[in-house]
Amino acid sequence: MKVIRRSLPTALVASLVVSTTNVTSAPSPLNVMSVNILEDNGTPSTNPNRWVYNAGPDRRDRLLQVVADFDPDLLGVQEALSNQVSDLTGSMALSDYGHYMVGVGDGVQAGANDGIFYRTARFQPTDSGVFWLSPTPDVPGSKHPSAARIRIATWMKLLELESGQTLFVISTHFDHASSTAREFSAQLVRERIDQLSGNLPVIVMGDLNLEPDERSYRILVGEEDLSGLQLLDSLREILPAETSNELTRHGFSGNTSGDRVDYILHDSSFQAATAAIVHTTYDGGSYPSDHYPVTATFNLLSLPAVPSHGTQLSTIASTGFEGAPGDMSYDAGVSSPDGMIGTVLAPVHSGTYALGFTQTLGGSKTFVAEFETIDLRSYAFAEFSLWWHAPDLTAFESSDYLKIRLDYRTAGGAFSRTLLNASVSRLEANDDWAMLSSFLPADVEEASIVIEASIAQVDREHLYFDDVLVSGQTVYSSWASTHGLGSGIPDGPFDDPDSDGCANLKEFAFDGDPLSGTETGKIRVAPVEIEGDKLFAITLPIRDGAVFEGATHQTASIDGIVCRIEGGSNLVTFDAVISEVQPAQQTGLPALANGWSYRTFRFPDPIGDGKRAFLRASVGLAP
Repeated sequence: MKVIRRSLPTALVASLVVSTTNVTSAPSPLNVMSVNILEDNGTPSTNPNRWVYNAGPDRRDRLLQVVADFDPDLLGVQEALSNQVSDLTGSMALSDYGHYMVGVGDGVQAGANDGIFYRTARFQPTDSGVFWLSPTPDVPGSKHPSAARIRIATWMKLLELESGQTLFVISTHFDHASSTAREFSAQLVRERIDQLSGNLPVIVMGDLNLEPDERSYRILVGEEDLSGLQLLDSLREILPAETSNELTRHGFSGNTSGDRVDYILHDSSFQAATAAIVHTTYDGGSYPSDHYPVTATFNLLSLPAVPSHGTQLSTIASTGFEGAPGDMSYDAGVSSPDGMIGTVLAPVHSGTYALGFTQTLGGSKTFVAEFETIDLRSYAFAEFSLWWHAPDLTAFESSDYLKIRLDYRTAGGAFSRTLLNASVSRLEANDDWAMLSSFLPADVEEASIVIEASIAQVDREHLYFDDVLVSGQTVYSSWASTHGLGSGIPDGPFDDPDSDGCANLKEFAFDGDPLSGTETGKIRVAPVEIEGDKLFAITLPIRDGAVFEGATHQTASIDGIVCRIEGGSNLVTFDAVISEVQPAQQTGLPALANGWSYRTFRFPDPIGDGKRAFLRASVGLAP
């Protein structure tokens, strides 16, 4: 996409070329698997059901094989201890996956991990978190009073790179002993989906330790709240009639007679194409776990036109460094007059990016770098990213830490998102530069990034940061890409690829199609009757959220463009007092795409007595 920097108004009189809206193409079918892998039950032994078996193939190998056989895009796991997590993440079967999980006991690694693996070639994580299935869900290690064990739910927002659609995914594990705790957990999961998902497509998977006839199942899927979120059972979609052979917790017996406790649920954004309980055995009849894995393949429906991550992104703001990596680094050998150490200033989006260390208690140095807030209201899609480098961690102490945080605001309030919060000593030394990035919600209005580190010993360089970028697409650029512009087809705002006399910017402003070459009649200039008077008026599509103001002409800035409605008694002087008519006079006009609404504006004087009246709608780029 071109970086648009000019503001050149172009005029429109009476009509524009418009046509139907485009949406993004549907992505490939989505393979989802969930499996309780069973906590590692001891040191290597002659029991073939142990995670590590010293007399033959390991159960961990069988687990990895069943995963590789299904080849999921998303994998939910339950009961993974830290050593099992290491085995999974270090395996060839999951080498192309990212993951997010924390220990149920402390929110770090103590206890079992219930987590999510995602295929990195298909998904980009945009947000993640956990909550405990307890009355204090944000307190690590908290437990419901009637539950036998601490239970947790892990969630992620994942950008699907083929379609640009973000998914909300939960992997969880309900208590096995208490129906009261399960009912509480089901309601809590629903509440957290409402709070966190932002109406994104939802998948919930895990070992729920409940059978389909339990009240906790009815609560979770929405049978007791028909006005709220409705979750569909993927297996029931494919096999509507329940059978007697749906057991999933078999205890290594191979029995299939009974009811499920493992599920993959989803909302109406998906349609199940397949669903199964996997009974596969390996090594002469041995099972991967005491639970059968469950799988589903989905088609994702009703995709909105959301821009995808990639070359379409343009830099909105950056540190501006042109030199080699390491331009921004902590250097104990440099002191500035104001007491800061290693201070570097660089322009960023009409502000400054300050980097340095300040003296704190205990003799340690606290490093703080913060962007000036960046206005993102005219962008449909934005991403923060930075590169960091820690070549030698031997000098760090256990108390040293590194935090990287995004602060942003939407119409719903102020939010923070932690990209990294770790003891430096627990980080892996990286000779190469590593990147952190995070996508922001589509309705973000402004944002900033904060980097903080505390280093006890300041006798050498430790941490380096470079190329702190804000990238994104303007609303116009997003529209252009979803309407087939680019890749050899002129996509500039003043280009006219279909040679119909209507530039791309006009097509965008007034819900047109830049490649149709035909008019669709979405703009109407005609008399309207208001309170007994016939008045000359124009009705046309306007971007949602536009607020028109003005003593004579009406002007609104929205999504990086400026729209102006003017009137006059001739085609030279447009000085009539124009006002908006509500509701819009849209009867008989074609339907509009999402993101536009009809608006009507009127000439001040009634028609008649030989009076002349002209109305004009113009659009330009916002400064």
